[in-house]
Amino acid sequence: MLDSLSRMMFGRDRVKWVFPKVANSLKQHFGASGQYTAGQVKRALTEAKVAPDLHPLVYATACLEDEFLKAQPDLGPEDYKALRAETIEILDLPHANLSMRLFMQRHRSETGNSDEGGAV
Repeated sequence: MLDSLSRMMFGRDRVKWVFPKVANSLKQHFGASGQYTAGQVKRALTEAKVAPDLHPLVYATACLEDEFLKAQPDLGPEDYKALRAETIEILDLPHANLSMRLFMQRHRSETGNSDEGGAV
């Protein structure tokens, strides 16, 4: 809960900074997709040098629930749902059908990049 409160109060900018880096790494190495495996996300987190306190949020956004639980064995299904809801709020995404593809499309339209090296 404290991590969540900390991210909401102090980390919005950190979260908004991290997601494009992770999304670009995932897209570059594994192609554009809605969901990724825990191993793929781990590689992107390492490459982007993401702080460990943001790992659960990224896994919840980029993975399906079973992959999230593999990557975050100390967390459960309710944590997965809560972290996804938190991501939607922090990133101001339009609906609860959260995926990395949705984030990439939204980020691309906000930054004015019509093509970042392939279709999303």
